[in-house]
Amino acid sequence: MKTQKGNMKTEAESSSSYVTVIERLREIAIFGSVSDETVCNVITALRQFDTKGKKNIGLIVSSSGGDEGSGWAIYDALRLARSKIIGQCFGECMSIAALILQGCDTRLLSPNCRFMIHDGTFATSAALTQVKNAVEEEVFLTQKYYEAFAERTTISLAKVIELGRKETFMSADKAVEFGFADGVLG
Repeated sequence: MKTQKGNMKTEAESSSSYVTVIERLREIAIFGSVSDETVCNVITALRQFDTKGKKNIGLIVSSSGGDEGSGWAIYDALRLARSKIIGQCFGECMSIAALILQGCDTRLLSPNCRFMIHDGTFATSAALTQVKNAVEEEVFLTQKYYEAFAERTTISLAKVIELGRKETFMSADKAVEFGFADGVLG
């Protein structure tokens, strides 16, 4: 989970982001880093599909994370959709991408998908007051991040926080066991 505030640089700024929309299947695919461009493409496609009836919408994800604000925007859009959202993750579902998956009604992982949650991070060369404000905001957002996971899991908020603080990587099966996903594909 990366943030962008002021002069802070993010992983999303140096990584590629691709969104593919498959209209006939009503699917939106996110590949690579989550960014402002990702938000634009995902929310635009989601709103178009959501107005065409209450059929299911597929969300395909393969991402190691990216910009935190962008991830929260996609998460909120998914939670507000009238259609049922079926999320499927392949390869990796980490950091803010793991939160995006929590916005889906059905959350599925491919058998070899790696899932990860962790505390938010940022880097800065800003003035001390700006750093203090950024740290306070990151603490708030990280708590909110863990609460969103705890709403959907089979474990306590305290356990979610413990796993996140350790930057926990897990298999698809382990993610399902903890309740971060509903099942493994296939």
